[in-house]
Amino acid sequence: MAKKILQWFTENKTYTYLIIAFVVGFAFLMNVLFTIQLKFENSELKNDISELENRIKGAKQELQQAKTDAYIEKQATQRLGMVKSGDTPVKIYVSGQDDELDKKVEEKVKQDKVRIYLKDWYEQMKLWVAKK
Repeated sequence: MAKKILQWFTENKTYTYLIIAFVVGFAFLMNVLFTIQLKFENSELKNDISELENRIKGAKQELQQAKTDAYIEKQATQRLGMVKSGDTPVKIYVSGQDDELDKKVEEKVKQDKVRIYLKDWYEQMKLWVAKK
């Protein structure tokens, strides 16, 4: 069987060259496509790296800001609803929000504010008692 195939290839040299050219061309085309795919993946990875570097820079800046007193005060007032002694808290309502959720949040904020005011009051009371 192998002799017949080899004989056919030797008798039909034109077809043999065409088949060899087709195989070599196909291999070259696959190599080109694989190279293009690798370059595309490489560019995606470079974009990911630059995005992560930007996120790291942002995190470093945020960390530096987090060490300042102004940032801590801002977070305490915005996230925790804390107020300084003598400040008047103001609640701004946005229409269309869930009323039940607003009530729960408002109740929690009131409780937290009462605790803060009571703490200030208690400290002032301790100072007043210590004077007498």
